Amino acid sequence: MAAEGQSVAPQEVFDSVDANNDGLITKEEAEELVKKLNLNIDQEAVEKLFQGEEAKETISFAEFETLLQSEA
Repeated sequence: MAAEGQSVAPQEVFDSVDANNDGLITKEEAEELVKKLNLNIDQEAVEKLFQGEEAKETISFAEFETLLQSEA
């Protein structure tokens, strides 16, 4: 992680919450990631990522990026 005062890349933070290092995170890890990145994204938006066309238990960084783009 970056030193205090330095920004941290979202991918780096994603990797830090990816507990088993499989490149995927759970909904709980995604919620933790939103908090760590200090994003203004509500829990409903996070849950939508996991529902989509098929309910899923994990998402990739690419899928998480769609959430980041919605915040911008």
